[in-house]
Amino acid sequence: MIAEPTPSAAAATLAPLAPRNWTGPLWAVLAALVWSGILIVLARLVGTITPPTLACVRFSFAALVLGLWLAVRGQLPHLKALTRRERALLVLAALGLAANYVFSMMALSHLTPAEASVLWQMNGMALLACGVLLLRERLSRAQAIGLVIFVCGLMLFLGPRLLGSAFDVRFLTGSALVATGAVAWAAYAVVQRVTQNRLSSLQILWLVCCGSALALLPLSSAAGFERLDAGGWIALALASASTVVAYGAFALALQHWSLTGTTTVTSSTPVLTWLLSWAAAAGGVAGVAVPQVGTLGIVGALLVTTGCIVTSLGQAPPQVSNSAT
Repeated sequence: MIAEPTPSAAAATLAPLAPRNWTGPLWAVLAALVWSGILIVLARLVGTITPPTLACVRFSFAALVLGLWLAVRGQLPHLKALTRRERALLVLAALGLAANYVFSMMALSHLTPAEASVLWQMNGMALLACGVLLLRERLSRAQAIGLVIFVCGLMLFLGPRLLGSAFDVRFLTGSALVATGAVAWAAYAVVQRVTQNRLSSLQILWLVCCGSALALLPLSSAAGFERLDAGGWIALALASASTVVAYGAFALALQHWSLTGTTTVTSSTPVLTWLLSWAAAAGGVAGVAVPQVGTLGIVGALLVTTGCIVTSLGQAPPQVSNSAT
């Protein structure tokens, strides 16, 4: 979110309330932990199940759960009530989110979860750029400052391994895949903003998940499932549930807590992913690699995270889920 990402712009339809016995902060921490840990889970699966297949399974599960929830509440959307343009935009959104998930998971074949967590913050910045350029939104001072911090951090994070004798083809390939996925995600997010006046965020998410699953079905394959061990099936279950759990936790956090507090916690996902990666590697968890970055890389990652937090604090109440996972 991942994904899904930073997830600081996840959908919320309820006005934030005052903290209630730490309920809001706890939901925010849960959302951040899910978005952080899912990268490690996906990295374990990408080598066994193809990215389109894994994305299709995740979208299908999310569509099933959200569909049941909306059906019980009598809120399933009626496509006939939408105009042809709105239906075309939803198709574009589904294709954009499907492409984002696939490219993001392909990137995990070239990047460690910790590296990917930093680069996936490009999702939110791609949306910010589209909002200014396409939707004529105004860039607040805090957003401008956050954008500058983000760009500086990204240059420090990318520079040491993309310039000079330390050039890393693996890292370049993974970074390019994440950047491509960020553009695709921005297309989905812009469409959701355009159509949100006709449908609720959950209705849009359900339609998009259904469309994404259908779009990826022809590219999916049953090969690889037979090689999953017990741990692999647990990882697949966690990956499937992550979208719904993280999305719901973020919405509940905003219901019981302030936007500022919630987005600050969830924008810290890169730091949490690095900590979880180090903990998993220290605990001997197979397949978890910790990136070998120098001081500049660590400073860059912290600046990227700081830039995202500052940008989130300077934006209007969120409307779309900012995550590839």
